[in-house]
Amino acid sequence: MTFCRIRALRVAVLLPLCFATALFLGMGLANASGGASSSEGKEGTVGHKEGAEVKKQGKSDQEITGGRFSGDPIYVHLPVLILPVISSKGAQQIVTLLINVEVDNFGVANDIHDKMPHMMDALMRALYGKLGEGDLLEGKLVNIDRVKEQATKAVTEVTGSGKVRNILIQGVAQRIY
Repeated sequence: MTFCRIRALRVAVLLPLCFATALFLGMGLANASGGASSSEGKEGTVGHKEGAEVKKQGKSDQEITGGRFSGDPIYVHLPVLILPVISSKGAQQIVTLLINVEVDNFGVANDIHDKMPHMMDALMRALYGKLGEGDLLEGKLVNIDRVKEQATKAVTEVTGSGKVRNILIQGVAQRIY
């Protein structure tokens, strides 16, 4: 290969790589500075029921949403819950759940966020064993109503009675072996 071909090859490979890196960094900086996609504005504040403003205390926009207007529900988005279904015959399937918790005020939402390891532990204990025993299954399919009932009990165990308005199952995926 001649020198010109090697140089052209370097430019052809490095130029798109540099462009992609600059684009990626630019997107990261736009999101870090509040970006135009934020519904609460650049200050990171959200409206409270009485009209006062409450800081989200460093939580990302994806963890706690809603509550923009008086009376609006507030949603705490839990991390994805991945549960193996194991019976006496071995691993049967993997169930993946996406759960949101609906609450009335930001105090409860922040409390749930602060207790997230306890929340995930309670959900894992409540759902893992019942799936393995078949109590939350109809045949091989997950019974969503029973999952919601058990998840409500688990969340109430962590938050206390009367603090959670609703448990919303946003997604279920099953991989059956």
